[in-house]
Amino acid sequence: MSAAANLPFERLSFSRQFMLAVAAILAIAMVALGAWLGRQVEGSAINRAAKVTSAYVESVVAGFLHDRDPAGQLSTGAREALDRVFLAGPLRHSVVSFKVWDRSGRILYSEDPSQIGRQYAVEPSLAQAFAGRIQSHITYPDRPDNSPGLGSQSRLLEVYVPVRLGKQPEPAVVAELYHAMGELDAEIRVAQWSGWALLGMAGIAIYAVLYGRVRRADRTIVEQQQGLREQLSRLHASLEDNELMRRKLSEAGARSTALNERLLQRVAADLHDGPAQDVSYALLRFDDMARGCHGCERAAGSADHDLRAIPAALASSLDEMRAIAAGLGAPRIGDLSLSEVAWRAIHEGEQKRGTPIAACVEALPGEATLASRI
Repeated sequence: MSAAANLPFERLSFSRQFMLAVAAILAIAMVALGAWLGRQVEGSAINRAAKVTSAYVESVVAGFLHDRDPAGQLSTGAREALDRVFLAGPLRHSVVSFKVWDRSGRILYSEDPSQIGRQYAVEPSLAQAFAGRIQSHITYPDRPDNSPGLGSQSRLLEVYVPVRLGKQPEPAVVAELYHAMGELDAEIRVAQWSGWALLGMAGIAIYAVLYGRVRRADRTIVEQQQGLREQLSRLHASLEDNELMRRKLSEAGARSTALNERLLQRVAADLHDGPAQDVSYALLRFDDMARGCHGCERAAGSADHDLRAIPAALASSLDEMRAIAAGLGAPRIGDLSLSEVAWRAIHEGEQKRGTPIAACVEALPGEATLASRI
């Protein structure tokens, strides 16, 4: 299954495979980097908005903290002033909810008068704000842990602002506000799209540079492959020519061996049928003549010695000519099989050595050339 799936990809050239892999890697890297950059842009925008809001809120709320009763509650005038700022003033469209907390978790101010004076457990974000650190994060109105009445916004910026009195090192109260994300979301989207556009152009530029380099290298590789194929084609042609020449030389050698064998057999036959027959006839005639002169008187002892030496010399010459004629060729092997020729050679070797030869002739081809049998 996997091999069939990879087959179309494997049919592509190396440069196309490489560029497809690079495109996939770049796409994954761009998506991951874009997602990370988007989160960084959103976090930076949120932190900036939180700092600007906290600076404004701290300046507004700090002015009313001096107007508190002995129990620590804000006076009616201070509450009305905060209502004019957050409920009727320019912040009424951006600030959805606003509260002021003291260290015990009691609400000193809220846009909902019924919440004023109530005390709740101090949450981690509120505790961190009382430690002097601004807390900001995105929240959603439909979350069960949020207060009701946060409006129909899809999401809100929740900010905890520590408010100090004068030069006191520790915050006296903490202002909690929920800021609408409409304009901030638009700013974040513009920044994110700008980041995505830059990443896309950078990815396209990187891909274009790599594509140009790889295409140039691929052309070089293709040219080298073409040259190698041509060299292999010439090499195959040379090998075929060499094989043809080898076969021709082998056939010529076989023919030469057969011709030489036939020539030797002809010379052997000529010796056997020519000079050997003449010497044999002369020897027979000399024997007849010697028997006819057996009763003749001999002039000297040297003539009798010559009469005995000449037949011996003729007989020796006849034996040598027959041996030469027999050794020049390998008679009667034209009709023998390769196995029969082998056994014949073994038997002749046993006869010449006078000792038996241990031999094993396995199955041999039935058909063999005369040169192989010779």
